[in-house]
Amino acid sequence: MQLDAISNFDALFALLALIAFAGLVFRIVPVGTAPQPAHRYTQAEILAHDPALPKYLIVTLAALATGGLHLAIRSLPSVSAWLIHGGYGGHLLRDIAYSHMMIVMGGTVAVTGLSWYVLPRILQRPLYSKALAEIAFWGTVVGAAGFYLSNAIGGGAMAALLNNGWAPDDIDFYVGLWRNLGTGLFATIMGVGYWTFVINVFVTVLGGTGTQSPRPHLHLAKFFLVGAGALFIGTVQGVLQVVPESVDWLHAAGEAGLFIDPVSHAHVNLITGVLSILAGVVFYVTRGAAADDGARSRRVENSVFWVLIPASAAFYAAFLYLGFAEGNLIVDQGLTYAEASARLGWQSRYLIPVSGTLTFIGIWLFLAVAVIRLVRVKPRGAILMGFGTGLLALGTLQGVLQAMPPVSQWMLAVTPADSAIAGAHAQVNIIGGVLLLLLGSAHSVGVPMLPEPLGQWLLGRVGLLMGGGALIYYAAALAAALMAGLEIGGGGGGALGALIRAESRMSAGTVAGALAYTAGGVLLLRRVWVITAGVRRDGLRDFKLSLARNNSASDPWRRHVRPWQFILPEFLAALFGFPGVGWILSGRAMIGGPLILAGQAIAWAIIPMLISPYGDQRLPHLTPAMLEGYLVATAVVSTAVLWWISCQDPVSTARRKSVRRTSAAH
Repeated sequence: MQLDAISNFDALFALLALIAFAGLVFRIVPVGTAPQPAHRYTQAEILAHDPALPKYLIVTLAALATGGLHLAIRSLPSVSAWLIHGGYGGHLLRDIAYSHMMIVMGGTVAVTGLSWYVLPRILQRPLYSKALAEIAFWGTVVGAAGFYLSNAIGGGAMAALLNNGWAPDDIDFYVGLWRNLGTGLFATIMGVGYWTFVINVFVTVLGGTGTQSPRPHLHLAKFFLVGAGALFIGTVQGVLQVVPESVDWLHAAGEAGLFIDPVSHAHVNLITGVLSILAGVVFYVTRGAAADDGARSRRVENSVFWVLIPASAAFYAAFLYLGFAEGNLIVDQGLTYAEASARLGWQSRYLIPVSGTLTFIGIWLFLAVAVIRLVRVKPRGAILMGFGTGLLALGTLQGVLQAMPPVSQWMLAVTPADSAIAGAHAQVNIIGGVLLLLLGSAHSVGVPMLPEPLGQWLLGRVGLLMGGGALIYYAAALAAALMAGLEIGGGGGGALGALIRAESRMSAGTVAGALAYTAGGVLLLRRVWVITAGVRRDGLRDFKLSLARNNSASDPWRRHVRPWQFILPEFLAALFGFPGVGWILSGRAMIGGPLILAGQAIAWAIIPMLISPYGDQRLPHLTPAMLEGYLVATAVVSTAVLWWISCQDPVSTARRKSVRRTSAAH
């Protein structure tokens, strides 16, 4: 976790790898998908990706329904106690799996779909690449779903064994390895989805200067640029902090390590990332309020940006800096957290409260503008957006209070109730604030995200169920956490026992709130599923046609391509852990696509984890030569099979016969 541990060679290699990856992305994306410079694009060109938007809303609602049910089940008294006693495995099932279902499958997918709706309209040009948009969607969905299942199943198994008396080391050896293999694979796929989204946003926005069409909302593009950049930083940090050496350091740093993961990691993703994009979306869908005063509207929106974004970046930097500074004192000098905080003096006392207060001001400024717009414009999703703004205001108010030194010191003294208090704050912000604002924005968009508008009675009922459910859950969860904290602070028995008793007393509220939220999500999903039947049918038909076009080795142009022209790329790519490139070039995308996803995950996630000397999952009989052997064997086998299949297809056979006839004629 120290910068001086990174050599010049490591830094140079990372830079070259980044350049190579960027070059590969721009190389494999067909040139025809990137809009060429033009004076004006037609509406058909600008809105070319609109038919794909309904699937983003369907996946979001399915994720919220699944996550809400998960939240209700985990809040049952017997289940909650079982998970708390389940240690790290219980944490994986209770928190990690759940949060990825709600935040990634729910929030990130909705953010992506709304970005693809807004960006072409404010830039007056098409997305850079529909292909990258599809890769981002499916990478995120497949990766997040697999990550959820890996942590839910693996964490549940680990918790069950710990509750049955197994030793933690034995559990980690027999179960932790397989859980890590699954999470490593799907986290890599999820990362591809995230980073492809970031690439597409940046290239679409920064390449959007070739049109002369009026663009009165162009200033909103910076919300999307900053949000995508923050999500990139957050995901890179997420990858770095799960490296076994980093995990050990964060654990040794104790409370200071928590400042880095999960606090700073969550803030850069959710506030600087998701909330920035959400602000751009909300300002666009409520733009009718400023139809007569465009200049004033731009000034207000720019003010929100220049208050919210620098403040949230400072808040993130404050947590990250204090986490490393205090963590190094704890790990290297053996100080306690209190001693490390005292050593840093004013920095420890003021950095977080000041930056947190500025972030609070930025968020409330955004919410105030949003409320004024909702009252004046009354978009179709105003009910859901109204609940979202109110709950997000409530959650951020708690965030400011718990960042104040007296409150934060009390929370540190009542562990683990402090985690439960912070968890209630996160829940109301995410499921109550951000996700309801995203759903309301999607319904304000209407067509093309929804083929037909939903009735206000339905939206009102959904708003009451989801908004009311989130509020009930928050109130009960916060009350339970405060009750546990008071009991722990008063010396009333064991800390875990106090938390279990408090959560059991308030379980009626938490379960009822979670079930109400789930019911609202299911009700909305059911209606959206019905009205998108035609869109889904057309999408499936187009998907099959696309597969037929891109999975044919018999295209006429392939008669002019010699086998070595896709055999050689396959060998070289597989040698570096990316098998499948040659299969795609040869017209066999159905084979090449899964190969390129699974191959790189095995080469650069799973095998390094198995051979790393820093992790608990290392298998002692494996050496770094295993990776080299895997790469060589994959390259040889994949290339040989591709060569053999290519020699059997009609195009290659016809080419060989033509060559023989030409030779005989001469």
